[in-house]
Amino acid sequence: MQTGSSSEPPDHQAAQAANQSSTTQPAAPLSTGGIGQAQNGAPVLDKALQDQLYNKENELGRAERERDAAFFQQNLAPDFLYVAFNGLVLAKDQLVDALQHIQISSYEIRNVKFRRLGPDVMQLAYDLMMQGDAAGVPIPHQLYATSIWVRSSNDWRLVYHQTTPARHH
Repeated sequence: MQTGSSSEPPDHQAAQAANQSSTTQPAAPLSTGGIGQAQNGAPVLDKALQDQLYNKENELGRAERERDAAFFQQNLAPDFLYVAFNGLVLAKDQLVDALQHIQISSYEIRNVKFRRLGPDVMQLAYDLMMQGDAAGVPIPHQLYATSIWVRSSNDWRLVYHQTTPARHH
């Protein structure tokens, strides 16, 4: 798992503004799903929901850098699946065990896009800039990342995360 930085990049603010720029009504509160409706009928995500999930991505990045297995146990869904930049596919317990082999020195989330997949399911897609290695193998510096979060008992759990190297040949 490679995720976020501790401060909100300007790209996140721009993504929020673009997502809410056509809103004619205030977005619904989180208790009703965090969704409002634009004049054209398209759903508009509540800024608080975007911020909450963006912050969760950043916390996962911090936990990865600090190898905080307890944080991953708490915030990953039991059926979590991770597709790594190198093609490895890991379940929750495998990812937690692999934390001891990861060294992350920097990471930054950019260009975040939010998409609702269902009433309690959200997708985040973003560019991930990082420095580090996994079991001594360098992690690509620029990655495309996708996360899927599911709301469970008034909190969000990560069920899926994938990173793809951003190399173009």
